[in-house]
Amino acid sequence: MNIYEFFGKEYLEELDFNDMESMIENRVSESLYLDYKREMWGTLESSNKEITKDVTSFANAYGGFILIGIEEDNDGNPKKIIGVEEVDKNILRIRQVCQANIQPLISGMKIHPVRINEKKSIIIIYIPDSFDKPHMVLQDYRCYIRYERGKNPMTIHQIEDAIKGREKNSEKIREFLSKRNKELQKLVKNNSAINFSIVPNFLEKERFDIFSSKTEKAVDFFIRKNLIKSRFIPTFDGFIASDGSNETEYRQLLIQSTGYIEYFIYIPFRDKLNAEWFDNEMMKFIEIASDFYSELDLYFKGWFNVEFFNMINFTLKLDEKNSREKSKLIVNKDGYFTLPNIGFEQFNEQISNIQRKTNDFLWRKFGITRAHIN
Repeated sequence: MNIYEFFGKEYLEELDFNDMESMIENRVSESLYLDYKREMWGTLESSNKEITKDVTSFANAYGGFILIGIEEDNDGNPKKIIGVEEVDKNILRIRQVCQANIQPLISGMKIHPVRINEKKSIIIIYIPDSFDKPHMVLQDYRCYIRYERGKNPMTIHQIEDAIKGREKNSEKIREFLSKRNKELQKLVKNNSAINFSIVPNFLEKERFDIFSSKTEKAVDFFIRKNLIKSRFIPTFDGFIASDGSNETEYRQLLIQSTGYIEYFIYIPFRDKLNAEWFDNEMMKFIEIASDFYSELDLYFKGWFNVEFFNMINFTLKLDEKNSREKSKLIVNKDGYFTLPNIGFEQFNEQISNIQRKTNDFLWRKFGITRAHIN
């Protein structure tokens, strides 16, 4: 369960006091995806354990929300806004407890305070349906899962199924990317190229109708914002478009109905990869892709990938203020390498995070630490 599906808003930070009042007026009851708490957990160690049990139970199920500062009745219906004090202190405590006592850490978890008055706020914890389930509570080395209005320890079969599901889906994605990269290597031949791609967590699920007028309008983002200038040609499962009158200018954009998008570019220089050029191309792609997903109301989770082809003896060219920093040569017998995949929840929320992590990975690949380029 993500933020948009539950609240109809893209960002957790958009939620306000009116949204909380609306939940009470509409009697939005506790469920598999929602838990109300009248007050913060206690201060004892056993209460810290309860925090991690509650949080991991959502991550190990389908994700959801914990709202602290709302009183509910015996049937789980919200009846009164109470609020909590010392909001910053309590948020810090929740973060620290989760970071210290959950393994693996839950990617994409967010905490947002909704202000009631000068002293009190409602604390909303958003827990995504996790990539990395099952998550273990380190205080007792057990995994918990949300059900209806409560939680239970996961059975051995639930834990096995969660692990198998994660591994099975990861293997499908690895196979897909491996097959796609072999196809791109044929296209590259002896040239050097970069491929940016966004991969949904479930590739077999179709997320939009390629023949709808809404899709046509969304695809137009890539043309109107000059990522690709030629018209898109429909394929059996999406669209493809290419630009370039010669090999050094060639660019190709592929969009599939699953939400998979790739942006393939021949590199116009042979010996130096310009860091600013790379960053500009990457940001142009992911910002327009974000517009595309938003236009189609696609709020899936997945991975952002970058692959480099024929990158033998390439160096990273920095701007003048950093010219004193010398990058190391990449010596790779086949010239191909890939940066680590970056996972995301609700792609449009994490553009800056993707940019930072991708650049960090790239700079380290060329032997440059981030501290050298700040």
